[in-house]
Amino acid sequence: MLKTNIAGLKEVWEELVAPHFYGIYGQPNSGKSLLAFQIACQYNSVILATEDMDYGAFSFVKNRWGKSFREPVILKARSLRSFLKFFGLDIIPQEKEGLKFEIVLRRTTQYPLIEDNGVMKNKDLLVIDSLTSPIKNYIPSGRQNMEARAAVFRAVFGSLDEISEKWNIPIILILHESRDPASKYDAGKPWGGSVPMYEIKYFFQMESSGGTDWENKKVFEKKIRRRRFLGKGEDKDYHILQIKKDYGYI
Repeated sequence: MLKTNIAGLKEVWEELVAPHFYGIYGQPNSGKSLLAFQIACQYNSVILATEDMDYGAFSFVKNRWGKSFREPVILKARSLRSFLKFFGLDIIPQEKEGLKFEIVLRRTTQYPLIEDNGVMKNKDLLVIDSLTSPIKNYIPSGRQNMEARAAVFRAVFGSLDEISEKWNIPIILILHESRDPASKYDAGKPWGGSVPMYEIKYFFQMESSGGTDWENKKVFEKKIRRRRFLGKGEDKDYHILQIKKDYGYI
C-alpha cells in the first residue's frame, strides 16, 4: 500500500504493480519529482535522473517515513546519448535535410549500465526523472521532427518493457506537460504525443498551486474539464493535486 494522505492517489495507485508503467506529468515546479521521490522511498528503488535535480532538498521525507524509509539508488544521465546508453541503445549520426531532424537508433549491449554493476538486483521500482528532458534537449521542436521524437520514444519503451519484465518491477515515468498555446483552457497532455499515451496505463497529472481558481470549485472544475479536484492535503508539505485516471482510456 502506498503511504499517502491523498485519498485520490490511492484510488488510482493503491499499489504499484509490475509490469505496469505509471506516468506523472505537469507544469514546471508542480512537484513531480517530489511526489516520485516520496513513492520511491517506500521501495527498494533506482532513480535515473536526467535533470539537475537536488534530491537532498527532499531530506524531510526520511523523517516522514521513519523506519520504513529506503534510500533510492540515483543514477544520472543528462545527455540523450548517455540516457539511451542506460537502455542499451546508441544514436547513429544522420545528415540533416533542411529543418527536419533524422535519427536512427541501434541496440548495443544489453543494458550495460544496470547489468554490469548489479544496480537492479533486489530492486522493486524504477523511476525515470524525466523521460522527456534528454529528448527535448537533443531533438529540435517542430512538427517536422515528430517522427524523430516518436522513434526515440518507441525504442525507449521497447527497452522499458524488457526491463520491467526482466526484473519484474513497475516503472514510474515523469514527463513534461504539453499545452495548446491558443487555448487557455487546455487541460494539457503528456509531452511526446501518442507513444507515451499508448504505453502508460495510469497517468497522474499535477498542477502548480499558484493562483486562486481552485478555491472556487465550480470555476475550477469548468476550467480543468476532465480533471477531478481533490482538495487540500492534510500536511502543508503536500501539493494541491488534480488527478486523471486512465487518461485516454476512459
